[in-house]
Amino acid sequence: MNDNENELEEFKDDQTPAQMEGYPVAPPGWYPTMVVAGEKKQTKDGQGAYANLQIQIIEGDYKGTTWFHMLNLWNNNSKAVNIAKAQLNCYKHAVGKPAAKSIKELLNIPFL
Repeated sequence: MNDNENELEEFKDDQTPAQMEGYPVAPPGWYPTMVVAGEKKQTKDGQGAYANLQIQIIEGDYKGTTWFHMLNLWNNNSKAVNIAKAQLNCYKHAVGKPAAKSIKELLNIPFL
C-alpha cells in the first residue's frame, strides 16, 4: 500500500459532508441536473486549457446548488486528456447527444 492509499483510509469512515459557509451540500443521492454554462479557459501555467462546465441541480430541496467540473481536454499529459474525454463522453450520452461537437450542444438539457 502506498502513502496515498494510507491517507485515504483516514477518511473512509467520515460520513459527514464538509460544509462551506453559504454553500449547501447535497447529500449522496440522485438529483436532476444540467450543464448550465461552459467555457474554455487557459491553465494558470499557460501550457494548456480546460473546459469549465457549470453543473446545477434543477429540482428539489437542493435546487440551484451549483458546482464546476474542469475537463483537461487540452493538456500536455495524455492521461489527463483521455480521462477528460471519457468524462465529456459521459455528459454527451447523459443528455442524449453522443455526437455533440461543442459544449453549447450540452447546455440546458436535464439529466440524472
